[in-house]
Order: sequence, then C-alpha cells, then structure tokens
Amino acid sequence: MNTIATNALRAVAVLACAAALTACGGGSSSPPAGPPAPTPTPTATPIPSGTITEFSVPAAPAVTNLDVATLGPDGNVWFSDFANPRVVKVTPAGVVTAYPLAGAHAPYGIAVGADGNLWVCDDGAGSYFIVNPTTGAASSFALGGMSSLKLNTKGPDNAMWFTAFASSGGQSYVVSFSGGTFNQYVIPDVGYGIAVGPDSRLWFTTPGTATIRAITTSGALSAYPITTNPSAEPFGIVAGSDGAMWFADANPASAGIGRITTSGTITEYATPTHGTEIVSLTLGPDHNIWFAEIEAARIGKITPTGTITEYPLATGSAPIAIAAGADGGIWFAEDGTNKIGRIQP
Repeated sequence: MNTIATNALRAVAVLACAAALTACGGGSSSPPAGPPAPTPTPTATPIPSGTITEFSVPAAPAVTNLDVATLGPDGNVWFSDFANPRVVKVTPAGVVTAYPLAGAHAPYGIAVGADGNLWVCDDGAGSYFIVNPTTGAASSFALGGMSSLKLNTKGPDNAMWFTAFASSGGQSYVVSFSGGTFNQYVIPDVGYGIAVGPDSRLWFTTPGTATIRAITTSGALSAYPITTNPSAEPFGIVAGSDGAMWFADANPASAGIGRITTSGTITEYATPTHGTEIVSLTLGPDHNIWFAEIEAARIGKITPTGTITEYPLATGSAPIAIAAGADGGIWFAEDGTNKIGRIQP
C-alpha cells in the first residue's frame, strides 16, 4: 500500500475515534452526572409550649356551660353542655359541631363506653344518653329511682361506672352498669369525679366530706379523708403517670391539686394564684397533670414532683372542662367566652 493510501486510512480511523468520543461525552474523564438531588421533605415547625389557640362555639344558643370533656374514639374532643341539651365536638383542626340531646335536662358527665359510644350523664334527671360519635345520633334510657347522674368512666370490667343521687331519701351511690344490669353501692356523701386507678379500683371524690374514696369492681369500699385540709372540696380525679391519683380542690380558699397514692398517702400543692376554683384535670402527653382555674382564668400544669406552672387567659374566660386531645394538645372550654381553647404542652 502506498504512503498516500496509508495516511488516508489513518485519517479515517482518527476521525471515527473522535466521533465515538464525542458521542460518549467528548472524551472527558469526568464521571457522568447523576440524577438530580431530591427535594427536601418540608417539616412542620414545632408549636412552642404554652401556645394557646381559641375557637368559637356555635352562636345558638348564646350561653354555654361546657363543663366536662373527654377524648372520643374518633380522635375528637367532646364536651357536655350543662346549660343546653347538647354535646359539642371539636376536631384537631378546630372545627366545632354541636349535636342536640332531645329530652336532656343538664348534660354533665361524658365518657367513652366499651361499645365505642359516648355515654352522657343527665345531672337534671336520672337518665343516660348514648351518642354515636360518627353520626351524633343519640338514644336514652332512664334509671329508676335516680334523680341525678354526675360523672362517669369506663371501668376495668368494661362496665360503665358513675356517681349518682337518689330521687328520694337523699341517698348517694356509685353505680355500675353492664349488659342491662345495674349494681348500686351506697356511699355516705354525694360523689363527683370518678376514674380508674392503677390498682384497678374506681377512685372517686366526695367533696362534702373532704374525702377520696375507692371501690373495687365487687363493691368493697375504702375511704381516705384529707386530714391535713378538712375544708378541701375534692372534685375531679385522674390517674397520673407516676402510679398515683391526682385530684382537684374546688374550694377557692384552699385551691390546689392533690396527689394520693394507692395506699392512701395524700399530698397537696397550692396553686400560685389563690382564690380560684378547680374542678377538672387531665393527664397530658408530657406526663404532667393539666387543669383549668375558673376564676383565675388560667390553665395550669403540675409535674409528677409537684412543680406548678400557670398560663394566663383573657380575663373572664372562666376555663372549666379540660381533656388531652389525640393531636398532642390540651383542649379546654371557656364558659365565660363561649370558646374552646387549645394549649400546646
């Protein structure tokens, strides 16, 4: 092959190689570019502790008394309206809906039953209302011989337990109801708050005798007088995260939060703001007990070691019912402003 032909072939080979390198990225030694970086997932900004948000209750009727609250099985917080025949629901987003209770006199205690419905005590009559949390539909039945049903809770035996007052004779009871059967246990004074303890007893308060009491599911009663403060008026009661029961003192002269062990040892803690009334309290997701101070217009919390912090509301707001929500917030009712509030633990 002559020199000219050889050089021509070499030129063709060089051009072919150059074309191949161009197709492969120009012959660069840099690695090929990878896929674009994923867009970071946005994260919610944490709500600062103590942040308060308020939501209005439906305007009609104008006056409400949302005195008792509970977390429903639907993830919403439900309130009984003592001044009106209805219950009120608030969603985690703050949407408020009211459901009428036809024939009710003074809806008071409200708790979730073993059947997944809301059981509402009628304090103005011896009746129970059962509310479907999905539809709001309600049914009722009367308890013969009872004139007033106070507060209630589902017991460890899945029965509904409540404090009640007889229509004649002035007798007070703790009552259990299951499968259509009522069991009545006589107590010496009107009972109010009732809650299941870590010992599987039902713990309840009798403010007229400054005494915390407990009853087994078989009816055995125990009494624990508040001997260090005979003027105390224990009202709401709840199990704490520390294995003890915590109760509210409703007497403005000695307002505070009490703690009682299952063996009966009582310790009381006064609130920094004096002269208020406390009737409701709840266990928060932060393991603290949260409570509402009516006259002082404050929401308070107490740690298992007894340290109290207060969060002020608008003057005259009169917070009363309180319950921990499924969203991690503490929800409460303001009887003085017809609002429902939420505070971040």
